[in-house]
Amino acid sequence: MYLTAYVLADRFNKLEEKYFSQPKKERNLKQLISEIDSLGILAFEDKNDK
Repeated sequence: MYLTAYVLADRFNKLEEKYFSQPKKERNLKQLISEIDSLGILAFEDKNDK
């Protein structure tokens, strides 16, 4: 469980870094939210595997 949280936090940080490194006009908040949502799905799937 802790490993899952660590991996998800790392992925979230990478998404956040990618989003904020783009120029303001090129940022797509809907895409960021969609990618963050997919992280939640990954966590749910990982929890069901155990």
